[in-house]
Amino acid sequence: MNKDSKDSIIKKLFEDKEVFASFINGVIYQGKKILSSHHLKEINLSTISDSFKERIRDIVQVYQTGDEIFALYHNESQSVVDFSMVFRMMEYQAELYLKKFKENHRHREKLPPIISVVFYTGKEEWKQYRSLYECVQLSKEIEPWISDYKLYVFGCAQNEIEFDNMDLNFFVWGLKYSY
Repeated sequence: MNKDSKDSIIKKLFEDKEVFASFINGVIYQGKKILSSHHLKEINLSTISDSFKERIRDIVQVYQTGDEIFALYHNESQSVVDFSMVFRMMEYQAELYLKKFKENHRHREKLPPIISVVFYTGKEEWKQYRSLYECVQLSKEIEPWISDYKLYVFGCAQNEIEFDNMDLNFFVWGLKYSY
């Protein structure tokens, strides 16, 4: 299976709001049913820069009840370990925060948190950088002045989570045991 067809299958899988909610509940909330699929809505990326839209291939969902947005969840699939992933995810989150800021630029209004997870389908364990601090040469004197950015990676091959959505379980198990 080539990379593009695998990416399109993963994207199709996560377009299902029940699958998306099950994944976030399993990975972020340790299996607690915090997100409900009927409160998820795929985000409109039309106000994001064209260069960003070309690069973001995956799913961004908004968790919303009524007019109140609680969080944006971004799922990026990745089939190979990528040194630049920390920087890519930082950029994706910055673009999404800018989009929300431009939409709600009222004075002192707080933005919803954006939670991003890499859905890693590769065989090898992700042993590449998982934070900005790991990528940057820092002395102890300047470390407090540099913001760290953490990368959250869900590795299918190393997965021990049992999701409450059987389609997601079968897909992850299929990847895990196909290696």
